[in-house]
Amino acid sequence: MIPLKFKCELLTDVILNQKSASEGANQTLDFIPGSNFLGIVAGKIYKPKTKESLDIFHSGKVRFGDAHPADSENRALRIPASLYFPKGQFEKDRQHYVHHEIANPSSEDLRKIQLKQERSGFVDFCGISANGGTAIRFKVDTDYAIKSAYDRIHRRSQDEQMFGYQSMGKGMVYYFTIEIDDELKKYADNIKKALIGTKRIGRSRGAQYGLVNITEYNEFKEIVSGAARQDNLLIIYAESRLIFLDDNGQPTFLPSFEQLIGRKEIDNDKKEFEREEKIVWDKCQLRTFQYAPYNYQRRCFDTDRCGIEKGSVIVVQLKNKIEPSELPTHLGSYLNEGFGKVIYNPAFLEAQPSTNGLLAFKILPREDEKPQSVEKPQSKLVDFLMHKKEEKEESINIYTAVNDWINDTAKIRMFTSESFASQWGQIRSRALQAQDRSELKDALFKEGSGYLVHGVAKDKWAGKTKILEDFVNNNSPKAVVNLASEMQKRCN
Repeated sequence: MIPLKFKCELLTDVILNQKSASEGANQTLDFIPGSNFLGIVAGKIYKPKTKESLDIFHSGKVRFGDAHPADSENRALRIPASLYFPKGQFEKDRQHYVHHEIANPSSEDLRKIQLKQERSGFVDFCGISANGGTAIRFKVDTDYAIKSAYDRIHRRSQDEQMFGYQSMGKGMVYYFTIEIDDELKKYADNIKKALIGTKRIGRSRGAQYGLVNITEYNEFKEIVSGAARQDNLLIIYAESRLIFLDDNGQPTFLPSFEQLIGRKEIDNDKKEFEREEKIVWDKCQLRTFQYAPYNYQRRCFDTDRCGIEKGSVIVVQLKNKIEPSELPTHLGSYLNEGFGKVIYNPAFLEAQPSTNGLLAFKILPREDEKPQSVEKPQSKLVDFLMHKKEEKEESINIYTAVNDWINDTAKIRMFTSESFASQWGQIRSRALQAQDRSELKDALFKEGSGYLVHGVAKDKWAGKTKILEDFVNNNSPKAVVNLASEMQKRCN
């Protein structure tokens, strides 16, 4: 098997919805499914009824893996569903328990602390070893935006067409691997050529979303399977999503022993709890998913994908010891789309000896996820309120300056005759168009071209421009707009 390793950098926010429904609240995935990379390659080199297309996209011998977020040079994994922690503990102080390693779930100690399941986030397990160590936990950066459809006829937002988009944040880095069986290694260069470069993935790709840059990158580290256990238990961790089909070809959430191990259980005629080899369901922790993938080539939805979510843990009881190296690295169906990748007996699911399931190492939050100082806005709401405060303070300053100017009786008498009404209208128009104070001064007072120093206005403003110029020098164009509006009312 030939692994091709890649880095995927998000150049913009990326939307990969968990569900295909367009109505209601929708959340983004926190990883990039391998089907996205398959689609990129297929868009470049797929030709119907050719051997190359059949081998790469339909044989299952080329497997486009999921892209997981990066922690430095390590590829992170979804936090295992079999990890539990005492309810109410802060993240930095959590003591995790491994569900299938708990010998006595009804013990007084465990009943007191009330365990709660971990369900979200990614963990960098590359820092642990047989002697313990530390794993780093973090969450994918996400953003949320509300958009509206555009009414081209009335040139405004379309009624009843509001959409909320949650997206993975710009700037994140993901790592993924494409595995090619040895007999198809001749296609490796074509796959790399089609995949590398600036691409678009996900939804709303025609707008500002979905731009990524993919490069070949062989430096990142991945977690591999561990050794066989002494108790002949086989722990199967779902690195990617798993899809199993029953005898009728329908998706099932309960895989058979044969689908996991490749052979029938021993003593198949006995009841399940009496068998020497079986799936130990009471030690498993499975989470499920269901969605309908959209095929951009055919412009329609494909068959629903129903299966076991990544991070799930399946526990199998064996009669004889089996080394993980003897087992397949992928299980189930749709392997070419990134489904089916598993890790056997991983070191990150081992408990401390002589404890009731206590994890053998600590999981700590990543340092850059600590709360920011109070001086920095921590949410969009704080940003919005601070912006509103600045706007209000600016308005107060403008109204104060304008009121001071027009309360001067001499200025009012000088500039409020009927002949000045159109002049103030022109001044207001130029103040609205000006980007800054300097541009406004040129528009009004520049020698030879300024509105108030040439033409008809020059005679009316002769000897008076200095008074208005002092106001412009000390205030913003917005203040001049307000002053001109008020003076035009006085003239009329």
